[in-house]
Amino acid sequence: MAKLAKALSAAAGSAGGGKVYVEDVFSTHLYTGNGGTQTITTGIDVSGEGGLIWQKPRTSDSTNNDNKLFDTVRGQNKVVYSNLSAGEDSGRPLSYTSTGFTLDAGSPSYGLNKDSVEYAAWTFRKQEGFFDVVTFTGDGTSNRNISHSLNATIGSILLKRTNTTEDWYVYHRNSDSDISSSPYYKLVLNSSVARANNGSNGIIGTSTSTFKVHGTGNTSGATYVAYIFAAGESDSQIFGDDGDEAIIKCGSYTQGTTAASASGNVTVNVGFEPQWILKKNATNASEWEIYDSMRGITCNPGGGVYPTAIRLRPNKANIENNTGQVSITSTGFTVHGGASTSSDVEIYIAIRRGPMKEPTAGTDVYTQYENNPSSVEDPFFQSSFPVDVGIFHRRTNNEGNYLTARLLGLKELNTTTTGASGSAVNAKFDYMNGWYDTGGAQYSGYSSLMFRRYPKVFDVVAYVGNGVNSPLRVINHNLAAVPEFVIIKDYTNALHWGVGTKTGVSAVDNYNVYLNLDGVYSGASAITATATTLTLTQFGGTGQINTANASHLALFFATLAGISKVGSYTGTGNDLNVDCGFSGGARFILIKRTGANGITSDWYVYDSVIQGIVAGNDPYWLMNTAATEVTNTDYIDPLASGFTVTSNASSTINVSGGTYLFLAFA
Repeated sequence: MAKLAKALSAAAGSAGGGKVYVEDVFSTHLYTGNGGTQTITTGIDVSGEGGLIWQKPRTSDSTNNDNKLFDTVRGQNKVVYSNLSAGEDSGRPLSYTSTGFTLDAGSPSYGLNKDSVEYAAWTFRKQEGFFDVVTFTGDGTSNRNISHSLNATIGSILLKRTNTTEDWYVYHRNSDSDISSSPYYKLVLNSSVARANNGSNGIIGTSTSTFKVHGTGNTSGATYVAYIFAAGESDSQIFGDDGDEAIIKCGSYTQGTTAASASGNVTVNVGFEPQWILKKNATNASEWEIYDSMRGITCNPGGGVYPTAIRLRPNKANIENNTGQVSITSTGFTVHGGASTSSDVEIYIAIRRGPMKEPTAGTDVYTQYENNPSSVEDPFFQSSFPVDVGIFHRRTNNEGNYLTARLLGLKELNTTTTGASGSAVNAKFDYMNGWYDTGGAQYSGYSSLMFRRYPKVFDVVAYVGNGVNSPLRVINHNLAAVPEFVIIKDYTNALHWGVGTKTGVSAVDNYNVYLNLDGVYSGASAITATATTLTLTQFGGTGQINTANASHLALFFATLAGISKVGSYTGTGNDLNVDCGFSGGARFILIKRTGANGITSDWYVYDSVIQGIVAGNDPYWLMNTAATEVTNTDYIDPLASGFTVTSNASSTINVSGGTYLFLAFA
């Protein structure tokens, strides 16, 4: 009953009074300054619901590189700086909207919107179980209780005196785990100093409705702002479809313990895949660090190689760099290499990756784009959403087909070969509207398939193999549905692309197929999976999908009514309608014959935007070869509920009696 009451309370406090998801209350938005006015659309109602916007230049803005924090409680145009002890400044031209914020004409002068400078903006909306903003004026009394609306266990508080110069006070429950009596401990947001004994000053108690201040935390006549983060305990598990998930976790881990490998790696389980991490060594002096998946946190590359995550530092005005040694897992993160053996304690705040809602249209998850050869475009491949996986090929040249992913960093994989990942310095995903940076060069004839991760449709997981197949390796995923089509590639070694299926048709599921090959091979390739896990058995060969200390990329697809379809059909040699349950036809189709050992059949790719799915000839290309597009065949026709395989394809993708696997998006 208590959790139900919390869920109802959260729903009542959400925009529109419905279920609450992480994408409703948090975003990382990247933008490039234009030197004038600019409206930033994050999709989060800051003006109506209240919250914090934390902005930082990623590249050098000569006017001001500070970390700037604006909130709706202190009012419009007022800012404090996480890297400075200075008090509040006013007159900064940033205003809040129901879908984000606006940078006014004067913004370039304050390090907010200078032409061609790249910026990151993190939005935290006020929401029970997640985040709150409180202001108060000190009265000098002892043990004063300040009310908040978090209605949950407090994990961390960033407290700043705003009317004069004074260091930030940071309370974190794992830095000061016993606040029942003095001494009390603090961290300083604008400094790299270690945890310090603060005597009886600052924050000396917390509850689900108040926090207690004393001494320098309540100086008479002083004004304060407090940014309050939920701990992520059971009283924060009020998000998602069923109102039983947390979207934040404030915790700690100890370096140099038995949880760390010989290389010093420490893996932290937070219960979800994070998109944003703030961390700090509390035991010794070290920089504060912010990581987010939009700017780049990769997976663990394995093989003893450290990842190079992109970090910004709240306690410094420095621009971002790629020296962070943090990687993402499907349930948390790993800290690499720099871990000491002295049992240092590091504290963190982690926020869950979104979106958590199901997509409402196929265009939320999948799109296609062909570059414009007559102009320089940035990004090179453009979309209406942040891209998680991109596959590109050159339509008229034999150059191969290349897949890369946000989790891979600057790496790419050729779907026509067994090769390990290659370097791809331009394969950047730090865009809100596409991917790939040409560096100002012009190219022609390239098109891209682009996918965004969404519950019950598409997910991506990277993992390091352990080489142990008894017991079988189990991989956690966040698809929130049973995977029906899985592609796995060991990108450390030259091995095949294993494909596993679960269509419910034995003639499809009971054969091995590989994305880079045209063959069909005996063996049971049906995947063993649940809505949260995948067991590495059978398909692809366990030696190819669980190589010890090698990195693997796994793509998960499932059927969602009206959005996506994993299925099969049996060829007739005549026109055959394939019903996918769509209402406007299929925009993307991938087809492969299976069902008999020794059959030779390529992976056919069709899309409606670049190549066209029409009543006449439909160009296609093959995922498993570097051949140029074929433009003079009519194998596919449009169908409102899916697609039609024509009689012209009677020797390829519509052989009478042949069984075919397909993946389609509306």
